[in-house]
Amino acid sequence: MGRPNRLNRGLLRTLCALALFFSLCGGAETSTNRAVDTLSGELPLHIANPGHPYLVIADISVRPGETVVVEPGTVFLFKNFTGLQIHGALRAEGAEGKPIVFTSENDSFHSPVSTMAAAPYDWNGITVFENAVGTTFEHCRIEYSLYGINSLTDQVIIRECRFHQNARSDLSIKGKGINVGEKLFSNELGARAQPRTTPPHPESDKTKNNGRIIALRIGCAAVSLAGVGYGIYKTRHYRDSQAALERLSDPTTEQKATPGIIDKWEKAKDTRDRDRLLMALGYIGGGLGLVGFTISFTF
Repeated sequence: MGRPNRLNRGLLRTLCALALFFSLCGGAETSTNRAVDTLSGELPLHIANPGHPYLVIADISVRPGETVVVEPGTVFLFKNFTGLQIHGALRAEGAEGKPIVFTSENDSFHSPVSTMAAAPYDWNGITVFENAVGTTFEHCRIEYSLYGINSLTDQVIIRECRFHQNARSDLSIKGKGINVGEKLFSNELGARAQPRTTPPHPESDKTKNNGRIIALRIGCAAVSLAGVGYGIYKTRHYRDSQAALERLSDPTTEQKATPGIIDKWEKAKDTRDRDRLLMALGYIGGGLGLVGFTISFTF
């Protein structure tokens, strides 16, 4: 009776060991499958290198006015019909031996699970828009795309980058296509233009803006004072012309007999009306100047 019990315990241990083994294998496979980060839409300001590729499942973009920094060694695998659109600034600055890679999801070198061969046209490529000031590609690889990098500004910075198997062109700058081939490429024009791509100093902009506002206030104040002064000046004329018209409107018996009294009345009325109009225009101009002066303090 003792021996069968020992055999049963041995068999049970063997089964437990096998179960543990397959459980570990399954767990390792699950962990590998989970080691995939997907990207789509607007990118975060910092993209870390997780040690495995990012899978781009829909277009990714850099928002206007923002700067996205990518760590060296980061790999982006793009699915069909996806791409990268840069409206702000992208700092994709890799290092020698740790390039930043933009490639197809079928690139078996970076995606061992791929079952298809990578080819040109696999993904759309990278578009750098006019306002993407400060965008830099350094030690990068752009592979198997439709148009590589399509930059709408000539101030994009490209240093020590490689292009491989891109369909229409490896690189296009302001509509001029450049087929780089397999050699390292640097955009020296863009590198020299770098100082100009630095946004203006905020203090400089603030000073210029303050100068414009002060000039506007002075101008509005001058218009207001001139308008009110002219209105006061014409008010005196209006009172005199109104008084003259009233005298002619109820003339004495002697005045009625004066030749041309009607013509004098009509002339006095025209003078009164003109003085009243000019007085009103003066005050309106003064009011508009005051309104402009007040509004200038909201800038």
